[in-house]
Amino acid sequence: MPLTTFRQALQQVIEVASGCVLPAEHIALESAGDRILAEDLCAPFAVPGFRHSAMDGYAIDNSAAAPEDASYRIVGQILAGDPPFRALQVGEAVAIATGAMLPDNASQVIPRESAGAAGDDRVVLAANPAAPSHIRGAEDDYRAGELALRAGNRLGFAALGVLASFGMSSVRVVRRPRVAVLVTGSELVPAGAPRQPGRIHDSNGASLRGLLRGEGIEVMPTAALADDIDTIRRQLAAACAGSDVVISTGGASAGVADFMPRLLAELGEVVFWKVAMRPGMPVLFGRVGRCLVFGLPGNPVAVVAGFLSLVRPVLRRMQGAAPPATEWARLAEATAKNHDRLEFRRAHVHVDEHGVQRACLHPALSSGVLRSVLESNALVVLDAERRQWQADELVAVLRYG
Repeated sequence: MPLTTFRQALQQVIEVASGCVLPAEHIALESAGDRILAEDLCAPFAVPGFRHSAMDGYAIDNSAAAPEDASYRIVGQILAGDPPFRALQVGEAVAIATGAMLPDNASQVIPRESAGAAGDDRVVLAANPAAPSHIRGAEDDYRAGELALRAGNRLGFAALGVLASFGMSSVRVVRRPRVAVLVTGSELVPAGAPRQPGRIHDSNGASLRGLLRGEGIEVMPTAALADDIDTIRRQLAAACAGSDVVISTGGASAGVADFMPRLLAELGEVVFWKVAMRPGMPVLFGRVGRCLVFGLPGNPVAVVAGFLSLVRPVLRRMQGAAPPATEWARLAEATAKNHDRLEFRRAHVHVDEHGVQRACLHPALSSGVLRSVLESNALVVLDAERRQWQADELVAVLRYG
């Protein structure tokens, strides 16, 4: 198959995923953190719903004539949660706590620290209509019926707080994708097992599970599959039957033991195979029935690059999530590449002493050096059309988290 450009590959995976948006489900609000909202939500009533004091102090009606000696008679106390208090008369003040409901005609709260004692039941208040009122309105947060959250928003802590303020104990979110991971390679042994000559411990399975956990998706640990076509065929078919997405590592290139392209074409269809990107050029994408299949190369850095650039957008699109804004950073040093493929370069992105976000490129270029991922926190995107970049140029970055 012809080499697909990265832009074409990304467009194709998003188009396919857009037709595979998952159904919604109701879950408890306490379990909805980081889930994707399935519907627009409006405020069911005004929030907070009543005028209340923003300070501990004394509420008065400063639209009426103030006493000549500015001495007000204290007629009661209102605490947060108390029922409505009667209207205030001329020369009256009521002690009030922060958050407490104001009398209907109260127009100003004088902070307690600005008041002076004038006897057991009187207080001296410097009423000034031009001073801050220290009053919060009934619609300071939301008007009744006002749009609060759109479908596709990820529910962070602030969104959960807003929904709780609406009295909601549950919320409709999009079901998370069911994802299966297949790690292939006869050279792989599990962590904890003895490593014989020519064998390596499987790191791709752990990396993928960690990346998926960052998306809120839990995957059961999977033993590495030997490079046997019948075994991989059987496991791939079973994984596709019970999953929304299958991610495999290894066996995606054109070697004698690279069976994934052949098996995907046999069981379903191949959308593209081989993308003009580095690392990860042999990446494979297709579907078996309604299950989407990503065949990532076996090199550990290629697994990370393929997941962040192609798999993660699909997982989010299947949940109806809004596409994230592109993040940018300035290169800390000049760099170059000697090919016409889009390149993902490992980097440490940070904000310097001048408040500028900068990307310091990691020196490692090999896709087999997993240490370089540990020592970086993002991938810098170097466009296919260019070969050289100067220090301080803006480049797009993909954060690991």
